[in-house]
Amino acid sequence: MFVKYAEINGARTRYYDAGPEQSALPPVILLHGVGSSSDTWIYTVQALEKQQRVIAMDLPGHGFSATVPYEGAPQAHMLDQIIGLIDHLGFQRFSIAGSSYGAMMALLVYFRLKSRVERIVLLSSATATIPDEQRLESLKKAFNSSIDAYRAPTIETVIGRMKNLFHNADRIPRELALLQLNIFSQPGMRDNFEKLMRNLMNLEAVKPFAVDGRFGEIEAPMLMLWGLNDKQVDVPLARKLAAQAKNAYFIGIEESGHIPHLEQAEKTNGHMAGFLAGGDFSKYKAA
Repeated sequence: MFVKYAEINGARTRYYDAGPEQSALPPVILLHGVGSSSDTWIYTVQALEKQQRVIAMDLPGHGFSATVPYEGAPQAHMLDQIIGLIDHLGFQRFSIAGSSYGAMMALLVYFRLKSRVERIVLLSSATATIPDEQRLESLKKAFNSSIDAYRAPTIETVIGRMKNLFHNADRIPRELALLQLNIFSQPGMRDNFEKLMRNLMNLEAVKPFAVDGRFGEIEAPMLMLWGLNDKQVDVPLARKLAAQAKNAYFIGIEESGHIPHLEQAEKTNGHMAGFLAGGDFSKYKAA
């Protein structure tokens, strides 16, 4: 496993790069949620690198990636940066996975590059699956639960933020909390986060990037992994949307909140590995 940096559209981008360069399976791109970083995928990277190349990137203004100047909806420039890294790495064919906000970005990549995407994995995402007004309320809650960690980053405020994302706070990795403390303490991170959330809550600006009404357009095989104790999502609605896709599978992860790949790592990442390798998931078919 390596940590690498690339200049994408003139902006520094950090990413984890693991697994074999040559594999029978296409590489997989992992996209994290708002206010998070690629480090939340560490257990997933370790689970998948045995079978294929894995890239987990910091989105612009997150982790240790540079902020990209923008106005209006942030999805546009984030999409350019994600695709820019994919092209920089020379991937003509790839799978893509996203957690929370990253799931919405994963679908936006798919809709832009349909012929190049092999498989899709979505994990516990409100932004990808709920309509405007519900999404606005969810974003407000996310902002309120996170802002203290940005305005006054301490180990206590960072862990306090993470408690809202976990069903069982005892499962919060302290090493990740310490890393996020370092990330949130960087100059400009608070302003970046406040601007990002303010723009995401501008329903008119983000309307062109809504994906909850587009599940019927999804043709690639897709696996949806939802924490059944996640307070941010609507599990029945997510199941209903999964059934609209051509070839989708849905698994609820018990005893898990918003980040099942961390809180129930073995189970969640095992499902991801099996699906990305082409395993039989017929018993999980969404209907």
